[in-house]
Amino acid sequence: MAAVGTFIHSSPHTLALAITNAFVAANRHAIPLNVDSTNVVGNKRGIAHLSAIYIHVNTIAAGATSLTFSLSKDTAGDQKWIGNTTATFSTGITTATDGNVTAKLDVDFIKSADDVLYLHARTDAGTCTIDRIELTWRE
Repeated sequence: MAAVGTFIHSSPHTLALAITNAFVAANRHAIPLNVDSTNVVGNKRGIAHLSAIYIHVNTIAAGATSLTFSLSKDTAGDQKWIGNTTATFSTGITTATDGNVTAKLDVDFIKSADDVLYLHARTDAGTCTIDRIELTWRE
């Protein structure tokens, strides 16, 4: 018998994406919504409810205090599904150059042809490196 109910998925990514205080179309990361962290192929019903995004950064430098990010359906960042969202870094207790932002999304996503959202980001000033992203969604 097939499983019934709500399924929570997670798509974690480890990367090294250098971020400055400007959006750069080529400086993006693809987040697929058709396979989750356990390699479960899901999201077959045509929609997903995006729950939250967690973005971890390191090497925060030169006065960066916040991150503005968006999720788009295209690589250029022009078809934004989640518009520009700004959050202040929550920095580490022992390492002030490590931090994260977490945002509750709470929005439905209609599947696209390739089931991918693209993350674009910029700082308010200075630089940082995004080294981990985790997007959660329900179906």
